[in-house]
Amino acid sequence: MSVKRRYHPKLQTIAFIGNYIPRQCGIATFTNDLLQAVSNELPKSSCWALAVNDTPKGYPYPNQVRFELNANRLKENKIIVIYI
Repeated sequence: MSVKRRYHPKLQTIAFIGNYIPRQCGIATFTNDLLQAVSNELPKSSCWALAVNDTPKGYPYPNQVRFELNANRLKENKIIVIYI
């Protein structure tokens, strides 16, 4: 049985906010898997992530991560939130 999916035709950019691999946690894995699944389903859309860091040094993120937020310094993150 085939399922017909409908999407907003002008959907060009999708940002995922959350923990991201290589951070070792289930949410990071979920966010990565979700981004990959949506990207495969909507190949004409730009999918990227905004990773939330639990350490000031951050992580060596893959190219899908365009921005990083430091969870412990929320005031400094306002400019990123305004951008999104």
